[in-house]
Amino acid sequence: DAVEVAKGENFYPHMVRRCIDEDLTMFGNTDEHVLTAYRFGTLDCHRTMTFVFAKNLTEKSVKDALLKHRTLVYICGYIAGEEKLLGDFLNAAVDCKMLKENEKTGERTFMLTNMSSITYRLSRGRTVHELEPFKSVMVTLGKDKKTGKPATPSFRVDNMWHIDFNHPTITLELDK
Repeated sequence: DAVEVAKGENFYPHMVRRCIDEDLTMFGNTDEHVLTAYRFGTLDCHRTMTFVFAKNLTEKSVKDALLKHRTLVYICGYIAGEEKLLGDFLNAAVDCKMLKENEKTGERTFMLTNMSSITYRLSRGRTVHELEPFKSVMVTLGKDKKTGKPATPSFRVDNMWHIDFNHPTITLELDK
């Protein structure tokens, strides 16, 4: 019913597609027999783990989340999983507010605030925004080149993985 997508400091991206195709739950484990601080402290990253999205802190709720594949895998600053759950996770972690809009140029300025303890690398074209834990960045976006309308705050998240070794592109929800 489940497969390791990551073990220790090893990540197996091809297993993400297998989990989605075969309707399996994703796990990230350490398999350590010593204190994880010894092992992962030397790697300069936090230990591998599985995020389980349970509705309550009960055995029944956790079991339900596992059976319904509501997990993401965290490994050394990367998060892997099903694309929709990655989007929900990022939108829960990042507050996006539009600060101003220039109606003449179509430029809009957003403040992105990371409310979590994970750094997110958000890319748009050649520009990369490092959104560090509990910090904010200002982002100004012009008009969408295809539609001519003001651009939405959509970013490729370079430290998230979903199927076929791809980083998801996620649109941040405004003023939630």
